[in-house]
Amino acid sequence: MERLLRAAAAKRGWTEEQINGLLGLIYEHVGYLYNHGHALQLARRAYEQACLKVNPSTVGAFFAEVLNNGGSTHYGLGAAVEEARQWGVVILGPSVQSTEDRYVVEDDPPELERKPAVGAVRVPLNAIRGLSPGAARHILRARKAFGAFDNLLDFCRKVDRDRVTRQDLLLLIKLGAFAWTGLSRSQLALAEQYYAGASDLLRAMDRDPNRAGTIPVDLLEANAGAVQTEEWPPEVTAA
Repeated sequence: MERLLRAAAAKRGWTEEQINGLLGLIYEHVGYLYNHGHALQLARRAYEQACLKVNPSTVGAFFAEVLNNGGSTHYGLGAAVEEARQWGVVILGPSVQSTEDRYVVEDDPPELERKPAVGAVRVPLNAIRGLSPGAARHILRARKAFGAFDNLLDFCRKVDRDRVTRQDLLLLIKLGAFAWTGLSRSQLALAEQYYAGASDLLRAMDRDPNRAGTIPVDLLEANAGAVQTEEWPPEVTAA
């Protein structure tokens, strides 16, 4: 190593005195250089993350990555979510229409009246406790293959109900994943009871239009919207 350093320094025009002085410093701290390098790298990383955290244009992306990596090392996702809120980041609930397979930043989410000052982070479907294994992945694949969902009935038509069970669907309704339809959770839960059968008939029409009759899809939507039922209380949606 000394030979290589002497050759490189001499090539740069260093004098023998300068080279010996450099080697003296290296030998003096040889037992600490490894730790110093790690400390400097960690300090640089901490500085870069601090810059992302205090910058309003990047704080949303910063906390999205924190959540994607499991949140706080000692306190988990809950502490990371609370800290994100303290920094002004809006945590959006899951949505079958826009949620991805990881926490992502949404600059102008449709459910908010105005654009958040520092961005919003959308919770992914695979973060939902109680959702069947593979259900979240299947929903994302169905949306990618067939396009955005038009309504709850269209969702039931496009997904495989063996992979997204009725329990999964009710859980998604309860968590507000269908808020974009404009219907309340209680209305959606009532509509789901006959949407499941209607979606089966629609799929049959897709397979063989000549053997299946017509279904008044618009009428089904109108009836669901006209159902007068009180919204579930907070203690139900939070359970």
